[in-house]
Amino acid sequence: MAANEEIKLTAASSSDPTIELPASLRFERHDTVAILRLARPHKRNALDDETIQGIEHLFAALPDDIKAIVIHGEGAHFCAGLDLSELSERDIAAGIAHSRAWHRAFERIEFGRAPVVAVLHGAVVGGGLELAAACHIRVAERSAYYALPEGSRGIFLGGGGSVRLPRLIGTARVIDMMLTGRTYGADEGAPLGFSHYVVEAGAGLAKAIELARRIAGNAAMTNFAAMHVLPHNAEQDRASGLLMEALMAAIAQGDPEAKRRLRDFLEKRWSHRVKPTSLDFTDKEAIAAILRISRGNIRLIERLMLQVEHVLIANQMQLVTKDVVETAQQNLIIGPG
Repeated sequence: MAANEEIKLTAASSSDPTIELPASLRFERHDTVAILRLARPHKRNALDDETIQGIEHLFAALPDDIKAIVIHGEGAHFCAGLDLSELSERDIAAGIAHSRAWHRAFERIEFGRAPVVAVLHGAVVGGGLELAAACHIRVAERSAYYALPEGSRGIFLGGGGSVRLPRLIGTARVIDMMLTGRTYGADEGAPLGFSHYVVEAGAGLAKAIELARRIAGNAAMTNFAAMHVLPHNAEQDRASGLLMEALMAAIAQGDPEAKRRLRDFLEKRWSHRVKPTSLDFTDKEAIAAILRISRGNIRLIERLMLQVEHVLIANQMQLVTKDVVETAQQNLIIGPG
């Protein structure tokens, strides 16, 4: 891992999109991966108004060269949720404004510029669980536990949890947690949707950085589609979702970065897989089936190969289709009929 470059973000500008962070947040860079640390361990990283505003501003002004972010809580806990000391004197109008501020901040995370990996350990409760639910990947250490204590405190979810959590773990389970105070541990919670990975105590940050580096290595358009298109498609009707999928697939496929990656992959793949006089058994079977179905129609062969090998083969079809057909006919003694 590259040496840490801890950054104190300064005033925002269009050319240098940075922002000053409160003391409750710490931001570090590791090449194209950033780490955002919740830095109120004495408060179990409870979220006050200043911290929420800092999260919103950071994700709104995230530098373009940051391709993935890890959120980690300092100390023994990820986040104990809302700082209850700020609730006592709010009236209804102020309470609505407060909840909407959380919504804006967590929307910036969920639908921002870069995927976010959360490291969960210790308390992941209330607003802390709402924060985790806004992240795209969640890595839980075995010390992590999940709860929604709002019910016993006479309040309600206010950071988007009533929308995100039912989609992750089911409405009935959220109701149970709210009404009874039920708590889930890391191992029990993973198959229910609370986290994607479970690791031993102390191993969460390293695992999250590993995943974030892998994510940062993806094509930017693919990451964008996974973050922005997939969640919306899941809520659309079938026809609208399929249309959006087709549009996004075409956009991603036409992106210069995708073309470069496919070209690099194909140059490596076809250098050892395309052999004019010798095909392996799997290739023979596939090409024989394609030839039988297509009856030698080159255009139809291209479409069938697209189904077999998806975009990867299709991009090289104009170069290899004739060679493949001739080779198959020579090796398999198959006519076009």
